[in-house]
Amino acid sequence: MSPAQAAGSSQFHHHHHGGGSWLTIWSSNPRVIVGLGLMALVYGAGLYRLWARAGKGAGVSTGRAASFGAGWLTLVIALLSPLDAIAGELFAIHMIQHLLIILVAAPLVVSGAPFFVALWVLPKEVRRRVASAFNRDSGMRASWDVMSQPLLVWSAFFATLWLWHIPGLYEAALRSQLIHDIQHLGFMVAACMTWWILLNPMGRLRLTRGTGVLYLFTTALHGAALGVLLTFSRQGWYDYYEQTTAAWGLTLLQDQQIAGVIMWMPASLLYIGLAAWVLTLWIRESETADRKLMRFAASRGSSSIEDDRQRLLNGMR
Repeated sequence: MSPAQAAGSSQFHHHHHGGGSWLTIWSSNPRVIVGLGLMALVYGAGLYRLWARAGKGAGVSTGRAASFGAGWLTLVIALLSPLDAIAGELFAIHMIQHLLIILVAAPLVVSGAPFFVALWVLPKEVRRRVASAFNRDSGMRASWDVMSQPLLVWSAFFATLWLWHIPGLYEAALRSQLIHDIQHLGFMVAACMTWWILLNPMGRLRLTRGTGVLYLFTTALHGAALGVLLTFSRQGWYDYYEQTTAAWGLTLLQDQQIAGVIMWMPASLLYIGLAAWVLTLWIRESETADRKLMRFAASRGSSSIEDDRQRLLNGMR
């Protein structure tokens, strides 16, 4: 740790031991403040123009707009609140910060249809051209279709999560605010693309229910694997925290084990819970389809459901 970092750490410890006054330490990182400010400004302006033109709730419901607002607020808490300062002291808190970005902020922001809303900030003619490019076979549409292929998005999320936990890269982010911002941006972009595949109701690449279950389960699996490695490792991965954990009554390894459990258990439970929900929807939809088939068979007076199933299939050809 450099003298400047040691001084910063010492200053923070002074706040921490001074009656909990660390709660007043909010980040003044200009890149994050400007980024979050632009994010809110663009979405707010686009939503205002959309609703002024089409009526409140048209295009994007109030619930979706509220979802975006909740996601934005989660980013403020994760990146600007005292949580960010403590994350520089404890790996476990840093893990919570990352999970807030990946598991809370990203899906909430995606649910708010940010790209669609942002289009309304553009001049009318430009907006029409962009929308037209995405609604027909064009280079822009083709590029987006390639970038949003589920397997590619899954692989990018996997690579982003694992690469940034390589000790050299992780500690570089702890020592450089710029690299730290790039790390958080990478997590947010990769997570947003992952949740877009699962949540976007208008995309041409929506996953089937079965594929969605597999997608969520395998995402939970690789995240849990990293958490297990951190939890059961017999040595600390990040020496940077060796200078700071003692002030919180923890050893370097204890802090890492807590971080590993946080990544392993809550994150996995969330993904598996969502997978179970999708599986339930899949079963219900299958049962509904079977009931419709039974009613169809009864209305035709058929003695064989298979005969009606075959007629339906033939009619679809």
